[in-house]
Amino acid sequence: MESVEHRIVELNGIKMHVAEKGEGPVVLMLHGFPELWYSWRHQILDLSSKGYRAVAPDLRGYGDTEAPESVTSYTCFHLVGDIIALIDSLGVDKVYLVGHDWGAILGWYVCLFRPERVKAYICLSVPFRPFLGRDPKEPGKMEAELAEVGAAYFLRNVITTRKLGPPIFPKGEYGTGFNPDTPDILPSWLSEQDLDYYVTKFNKTGFTGALNYYRNLQLNWELTSTWSNVAEVNVPVKFITGDFDLVYTSPGMKEYIHDGGFKKDVPGLVDVVVQKGIAHFNNQEAAQDVLASEQRFIFVTVLWSMWQSRNNKLWRNQTETTFAVYDRACTVLTEWQSAQSEQTKSINRQLQPAELKWTKPSLGRYKCNIDASFSSDLDKVGIGTCIRDDQGRFVLAKTEWFSPTCDVEMGEAQGLLHAFR
Repeated sequence: MESVEHRIVELNGIKMHVAEKGEGPVVLMLHGFPELWYSWRHQILDLSSKGYRAVAPDLRGYGDTEAPESVTSYTCFHLVGDIIALIDSLGVDKVYLVGHDWGAILGWYVCLFRPERVKAYICLSVPFRPFLGRDPKEPGKMEAELAEVGAAYFLRNVITTRKLGPPIFPKGEYGTGFNPDTPDILPSWLSEQDLDYYVTKFNKTGFTGALNYYRNLQLNWELTSTWSNVAEVNVPVKFITGDFDLVYTSPGMKEYIHDGGFKKDVPGLVDVVVQKGIAHFNNQEAAQDVLASEQRFIFVTVLWSMWQSRNNKLWRNQTETTFAVYDRACTVLTEWQSAQSEQTKSINRQLQPAELKWTKPSLGRYKCNIDASFSSDLDKVGIGTCIRDDQGRFVLAKTEWFSPTCDVEMGEAQGLLHAFR
């Protein structure tokens, strides 16, 4: 990971370690417990290669970010303050936000309290349940139990677990912890080198800062009680989880997610994806699937925000809600993917000339053709747009190049954005 830039940013009273790579729209990724910025290693490299500025901090109390001693320095307001200050330091007004586990909970708080700083939210594993409270664990007790088994065992035990929910720390001696079947050989998606990175960092810092998040759940519930009956998240949201996830399989969670409760609390919810055979750490276990979902969702928000602002108001003098636009965008995207699938199935079928028809646009409408060409030699993608009127007469054409080379789906999305502009 030598190509990733690391820096320390002073913000909100602490020094925060930030890993980042790339230029373009900011995708800010928040890790969970017991993780670090390193959990987003796959996403950082991939997103940065496709025109995004991928940013992943060590959260307060983790890794190379400072860990305040006071337990009450880890409330939801401290954590949200860190993220808003980080966004300010990046020099942008809004970000695409991605969160997993505790990072997902923090993401919900950011969307709830500072929605104007979030373009769209991609949430992994933990749905919108920010007002749950529980008794805090006595400071030092859990740390002593973990010290008996060591960071290496604990991290291997937790990160590889496929135990179904609920995610509860065991009482008394840690014993076999979450996972009674801790593997001797790591799964393919987690190398010994990956695990060693986590172990080295947690051996240095300990787990107190990370555990203080849990110790503030009751206090968070008290501090946010004013919002408990009126809280709604109205930014566009995509939720991704695995069917082996310990949160998803906790009592009542599937019903909440699929039977209307989740959508009621999150009117901006666009899509729910349940990954087959995937457990809690889906940002690592199913990194490519998560990446594909992130990229598609980001493109949908960009393209259809452009469509909303430049077309509906201009041509129809109508202003739609953001969520109606996103919902329609995702429907179109799904239909496009289905059409692509059908096209692939029939790729070998030879069309007869009689089957090929072109119909002129109806009276007063224009036809816009968009195409992309890919040059691996030049590491560029060429975008071409041609517009004709209802008589088939030429109106306008334009070409444009951008770098670096990307996949076809991204090239077509860029072409669509180019045409809208």
